[in-house]
Amino acid sequence: MTGSTQRAVLFRYALTGVSVSSLYAVLHFALSSLGGLDMSIASAVALTAAIVFQYVMHARFTYRGEWRDAGQAARFGAAILIGLAVSFAVMDWIGPALGLPEIARVVLVIVILPVTNFLLFTLWVFAGGPKSP
Repeated sequence: MTGSTQRAVLFRYALTGVSVSSLYAVLHFALSSLGGLDMSIASAVALTAAIVFQYVMHARFTYRGEWRDAGQAARFGAAILIGLAVSFAVMDWIGPALGLPEIARVVLVIVILPVTNFLLFTLWVFAGGPKSP
């Protein structure tokens, strides 16, 4: 990948990330506050929709690819579960072991998770690289 292609992928990755987070927030708020759903149910529905949207956006927009096969979707699902494990590890084990307050653990997850996902998506889930920028 050339330098300009790498920068383009990073930009599209960040834009997709902001879009996915925004979709989750809007859906969660709409379902819980406006729709009257329990917050846990609203969160689960919003998260599911955001994960599907994330897969489609990264496959088509960030990495400029086509849906290849069920293996790609399975790798994406595994990457999401790895991200969940990283979040749990930071929040429940690493953060407490380091004596970090909850807010510091959250900030750590906000920094670590996008980097972890970017590496997993680039090197494994959508390997083969993006089409031209």
